[in-house]
Amino acid sequence: GGVTFSGGEPLLHHDFLLEVLKRCHSMQIHTAIETSGNVAQKDFLDIMQYIDFAFIDVKNMDDEKHKAGTGVSNKQILANISALKPSGWEGRLVLRQPTIGGYNDSIENAKAVIAFMKKNKLLEINLLKFHRLGQTKWEQLGMQYAYAKCGDVSLEKLEELQNLYLDNDIVCYVGDNTPF
Repeated sequence: GGVTFSGGEPLLHHDFLLEVLKRCHSMQIHTAIETSGNVAQKDFLDIMQYIDFAFIDVKNMDDEKHKAGTGVSNKQILANISALKPSGWEGRLVLRQPTIGGYNDSIENAKAVIAFMKKNKLLEINLLKFHRLGQTKWEQLGMQYAYAKCGDVSLEKLEELQNLYLDNDIVCYVGDNTPF
């Protein structure tokens, strides 16, 4: 039981979210968040002190590729993740990667994620298989969906990446069949 905040991006509603989290905390309600972590570090750490469990997306470790795929830098995201443990936060963090063929499914990217995780003493990652659930929204807006005919990742590729994480002592869940 508990409350999970997801989005869109829940951290964009910092003041409201902080008040709700404080009330949850005072009532001993377990709190979880799904976020990109792409907000000012002070706001991020203010919120995280009331979060018990977090999924934070890591879409690509290469900043230029991250910008090309998401429209924003990954520097703030990575800095926020790196600031969690030194802040005294004791919650559970699972990094999450929506795995997209040709974008972030490379061994090189996985090795960079592993190095980042080891540096920050992070233990868990969830590799999600790419899906096209948002394609109809783009089409309804008269826009072309960039991943309409690309981005697929095979289960074999996900298992190859999973094995790389496991070989580096990082727990790696594949897909949505997970224990959380």
